[in-house]
This record gives sequence, structure tokens and C-alpha cells, in this order.
Amino acid sequence: MGVASGRLETDNLLVRLLEQHKQTLQQFLDKNISDLKADLDMEQVVEMGEPHTMLVNWAKAKGVDLIVMSTHGRAGIPRMLLGSVTEKVLRTSTCPVLAIPLRDEWGFFRSVDAGNFPVV
Repeated sequence: MGVASGRLETDNLLVRLLEQHKQTLQQFLDKNISDLKADLDMEQVVEMGEPHTMLVNWAKAKGVDLIVMSTHGRAGIPRMLLGSVTEKVLRTSTCPVLAIPLRDEWGFFRSVDAGNFPVV
């Protein structure tokens, strides 16, 4: 395999991953906020990059009034090692940020690595 074909495979993989994440976001929105969509001025965005930087820059460019995002509820070593996108957005955003703890269907705080879809 040459350099050009390796690059093409990588580009194709990235396109497929972005499409998969767009579908996952759509499913999440359909399941969780379909009844609110009509009342929200919302834009779905799936991009590659440093999440907190992308969110803050996008919100600033669009003149967003409020960023609403969930938190995983990590603490201690996992938080130090993994960092917190929400915390970085809170520290760097020029607009208010509403951080909502992620809870399971019984109302308990949940600490997971999936389902953290920021809504801007």
C-alpha cells in the first residue's frame, strides 16, 4: 500500500466516523428532546477538533446566549487524567454555561463515557 492509498483510507475512515457520530447525535436528540425541538433555535454540529475549543469558538462566532451541556460527574484521578470538557468550557467561554449533571432513568448521578452531547 502506498502513501496515497493509506491517506485515502484514513480520509474515508474519518468521513465514516463523522457520519456515524451525526447519526448518533440525531438518535439522541430524537429520543431525548424531540418534543422541544419546535421551541428551540438549535443547530446540530459534528466536527473534529479539541472539543472545548471548538464549542467556545463556535458559540462566540454564532453569538450564542447560553451553552447548555451535561457533566459526567467524574472526580479525583479520572478527572485529573481525562480532564473535563465542561470545566474547560466553563473557564473559557465568554457567554454563560449551564452544566447539568448526567442522571440515569432513576435520577441517580451517572458517570459514563457515552451520551455527553453538548447542546449549544
